Amino acid sequence: MSAAETLFGWERAAREHGGVGVWHVAALHTAVLRTPWGDAYGREGFVNAATARAGLLRDQSLGEPLLVSGQEDGHVLAAWAAPFTAHRDGAAVSGLAGGMARMLDGRVVEAWSFDDTAAVCRAIGRDPVDRATAHPVPPLDIGADTLGSQLSPEPAAALPPGAPAILGHWLTMVAHRRFDRAENLYTDGADVALAGTEETGVAAGVRQFLDILAALPDAVVLPETAVFDPAAPERAAVLWHLSGCHTAPGLGIPPTGRRLRLPVLVLFELAGGRIVRERRLLDRVALLARAAAP
Repeated sequence: MSAAETLFGWERAAREHGGVGVWHVAALHTAVLRTPWGDAYGREGFVNAATARAGLLRDQSLGEPLLVSGQEDGHVLAAWAAPFTAHRDGAAVSGLAGGMARMLDGRVVEAWSFDDTAAVCRAIGRDPVDRATAHPVPPLDIGADTLGSQLSPEPAAALPPGAPAILGHWLTMVAHRRFDRAENLYTDGADVALAGTEETGVAAGVRQFLDILAALPDAVVLPETAVFDPAAPERAAVLWHLSGCHTAPGLGIPPTGRRLRLPVLVLFELAGGRIVRERRLLDRVALLARAAAP
């Protein structure tokens, strides 16, 4: 069984069967769980986060996953993304969930978890601005940082050696706003699913970025790591951060001038060096919560 299959099995046990205590065994006592809404620490942090999710989303069911496994500096890497269905306040919810983990000796050292907050808001008829305002995230305090004063260097340079070239090309497309190059990266009719919207396809993916970048005009792309296995080159994933100042209209609230940073996880299925399937985990409501914080 691959690392990604193991990670997805733990997620399925916790989400579908209420086995949130699986994280007592799956995570080290010093493990860190990171989400777009904040961090939790230790095994209890994992269990508490899974318990809170189970309380908010009932009757959860995960669909067919996209799974990616890899290695990094002695750690095993695993990433997953899958459609989910659930119920919240009597309403049916459907969206995209996923995550990534660094593992050592079969246990989680650090993990990222993404849930589709916008899908929940849409299902229960709640304005995402209200949701973000009610659950603000402390803004990033980086003082006089000048990071956003210029476009980032080629993102491919920050990826691990041996990473599939398409990951660098994709990140460069976003970093330099060259969405006209998307047709060169995707196959015709590529299967693209996005957290936060019911729209699918390459054009919908471009629109999602354009909407956010309009509000963060100096945004840069900051790659963190990539998940890939040279023996299975048809699948790969990249974890990165979008960082920019909210200086233009957008996100549903007036510009705040704050620098916002949001983790993004994207999983790909590849064929002939092009993308045939993409699962993008980007929590725009969490980004708004960072902007709306008092």
